[in-house]
Amino acid sequence: MRYHIPVLSQEVIGIIRPEKDCIYVDATCGMGGHSLAILESCGATCRMICCDRDENALRIAKERLSKYSDRTVFLRTNYTDLIEALQQAGIVSVDSILLDLGVSLMQLEEPSRGFSFKNEGPLDMRMDKNLELTAYDLLVRLGEGELTAIFCEYGEEPLSGEISRAIVAERRRGKLANSTRVLADLICRVYGGRRSKVYPATRVFQALRIKVNNELGNLETALCRYIKWMIPRSKLVVVSYHSLEDRIVKTVFRSNKSSLNILTKKPVTPSPEEIRENRMSRSAKLRAVVKL
Repeated sequence: MRYHIPVLSQEVIGIIRPEKDCIYVDATCGMGGHSLAILESCGATCRMICCDRDENALRIAKERLSKYSDRTVFLRTNYTDLIEALQQAGIVSVDSILLDLGVSLMQLEEPSRGFSFKNEGPLDMRMDKNLELTAYDLLVRLGEGELTAIFCEYGEEPLSGEISRAIVAERRRGKLANSTRVLADLICRVYGGRRSKVYPATRVFQALRIKVNNELGNLETALCRYIKWMIPRSKLVVVSYHSLEDRIVKTVFRSNKSSLNILTKKPVTPSPEEIRENRMSRSAKLRAVVKL
């Protein structure tokens, strides 16, 4: 199996500075890359709490971290419900929380999840299968104006209106299939010969994924709750992957600066070497704080 490569791993370790007898939380552990790096860097008595809402990711992470099973706890939970999950597990405080907001390689490469326009699959995009609405549900239920707003706000798509009109027109003709390739091809037709810095379907797929999973709303809520719950000298490290996420992280940190020390005056970004080795890291930005 090809594991997801943890982004900015050494930078995360440098900020957290893992020590023995401490408790660390990977709130979106995915396949366990960051958790493994932390466990390998800390003393033999530190504990790792690995959380994710994707049960398949947790299963793989558990296998990957089996060497450290005596000091690793796995919790299936959305990171917005992290505090309740920790409390139910009898954990009242932690030394650091890591929140990596990226989509895992496993999710991207599994066609049935529908995250990628590179693979043929249903337009699902739910990170948690218990969520009610899929991306296809949004496309068949929402009006042109609502779709335009989603593509514009969450994808910053310059052709939001034209793409929305094309989707609604296909829907009326009964030709809007529940297919990643059909949607991607439709968006490419709208672009025609116009140039785009990224593949034409990239921003729309991003927007749909964010909307389906309420990613931005969840992020702001979670950060505010973490900061209120954290104990003095505990750290919060967030790795985001697009400007909308980073803006929320920066705003929440600054609005709580009376109780925080901001450790990253500017976001930490991957080195050219890391980007060459892992293209998925190229847009990553890391921000971190410590509770006063």
